Amino acid sequence: MEYDFFISHSSQNAKVVSDVVASMEKSGIKCWMAPRDVVGRYAKAIVDAIAESKVFLLFLSKEAATSEQVLNEIEMAYKCKKSSNPNLTIQPVCIEKIDINAPELDEIMYYIRRINFIEPASFEKVDEVVDKVIEKYKEVLGIKPEEEKKEREKSEYVADEYELNRLKRLNDILKKFNGDIYNSTFDKYENMRILDVGCSTGDAIMDRLSGRKFKLLGIDINEDLIKAAKEKYENDNAKFKVINVENDQFSDDLLDAMDEIGIEKFDVIHIASVLLHLKAMFPVLRKLKRMLDANGTMIILDQDDGINFAYPDDNKVFEHMYELCKMDVTSGERLNGRQIYTNLVRAGYKDIKLEKSGFNTIGLSQEEKETFYDMYFGYLLPDFDGMLKTNPDDKAIQKEYNWLKETDAKAREAFKQDDFVFSLGYQVYTAKA
Repeated sequence: MEYDFFISHSSQNAKVVSDVVASMEKSGIKCWMAPRDVVGRYAKAIVDAIAESKVFLLFLSKEAATSEQVLNEIEMAYKCKKSSNPNLTIQPVCIEKIDINAPELDEIMYYIRRINFIEPASFEKVDEVVDKVIEKYKEVLGIKPEEEKKEREKSEYVADEYELNRLKRLNDILKKFNGDIYNSTFDKYENMRILDVGCSTGDAIMDRLSGRKFKLLGIDINEDLIKAAKEKYENDNAKFKVINVENDQFSDDLLDAMDEIGIEKFDVIHIASVLLHLKAMFPVLRKLKRMLDANGTMIILDQDDGINFAYPDDNKVFEHMYELCKMDVTSGERLNGRQIYTNLVRAGYKDIKLEKSGFNTIGLSQEEKETFYDMYFGYLLPDFDGMLKTNPDDKAIQKEYNWLKETDAKAREAFKQDDFVFSLGYQVYTAKA
């Protein structure tokens, strides 16, 4: 299989690199990236992928410059150029300001000093990095930059619309499951100061806060979602900011936003379906604890597919769907729920409670069951369609996509039967500072 780009990067830069790769792949550009695409023996998979790629794309940072793995990869790329893939191009892309004369960069500069780097004006804007890469390699890729950009923007819009609808339905149905926890927590505080981590468009938290006095700071990594939240809800008591909880400057960014709205500490920190998407939850929980008032409460909602069950499931349709959730590159760590208690303890939280574990279809109406199915399984078919467009030669993805197309309607009907029960491993934790 031929790839457009082999992605060489430090694991410490995985988030920013993954965002760039995801943006390119939405346009059909084929990227190979470890450990995501490793099959079989790790070293052999890397060697084979370099040999099958058009461009060796090195995401250059101080961490990458001193990474033994990255140095091994670039050495292998040069060997490959001399033997099996003479047309391979090596291209460094700076993802931070680089001093090429810094002593710690000496070893990697041995390989790349004479190559013209791609240096975006802003290292924070994914689209700018993508556009510069595509502009330089448009002939290699066989695409026109403007057409590619329009297609990428269209793909992102569709994904956002689907996600917005899914989150709206999710909030409506989960209020039956955990509304009592929110009410009992919120009732403890007058003029509550609340931080919503992963606030999306603000719809979910504003619905929960209806009729109460509060000061809210909502944060999310997605600029479009924050823009929508601002347009709908922002006022003197509700502010929304683009902040990435995994950035090194997260604490400073959050403190600046707190100063702007006039909050020194939070009474409630709310995190819904965010932790499963993080590389590591512990440092985030530890930083957030410093922002929580001494009498404050942390509310965490997250997922653990390990305690799901569906019955009857004679043909193991739903059991297979759980596996597809793991295979879906956008769905996060599917066994994340069980890890939360330990991480809260290690981060220094107290009075930790698993308030709810498992939300089921018993007692739900037909319409609510339909919503439940869409909420949990509805994203699989469009996601696998997107994965297949990105990896058209991947037989495993093609097989599962075909299976989903054949199975989805039947599974949906089975889900709504009166004698069928599905229990979702959705969990709610609370903890004190």
